Amino acid sequence: MGGLRRYPLAGTEIVMIGTYSGGPSHATHRIGRVNGQGNTMDQFFEAERYVAHALGIPFIDISQSGMGYLTSTLYMSDELHPNAAGSLRHATYDAECLRQMVRRGLFDA
Repeated sequence: MGGLRRYPLAGTEIVMIGTYSGGPSHATHRIGRVNGQGNTMDQFFEAERYVAHALGIPFIDISQSGMGYLTSTLYMSDELHPNAAGSLRHATYDAECLRQMVRRGLFDA
């Protein structure tokens, strides 16, 4: 794969974990709102996927985990940072994605 995956420590790999959207009361995450560069959260998510693909880095798309705008009261303590349930959901999703990567042979030497 790509150059960044060749990390100097034997047996290590770089995996990029994306971001998720905060809740509706968090100003920077409101649906359709643009950031200082004129991009929406959906455009930011797409840029994450693009960069990981372009660099050949395995990517965990946490925006697909069920955490985000519509579930912020379940999984976030302040409409942005995960609470205990959100941390568990994040970790469980990450672990399953890593298991899938292993099954596909992404970390074979």
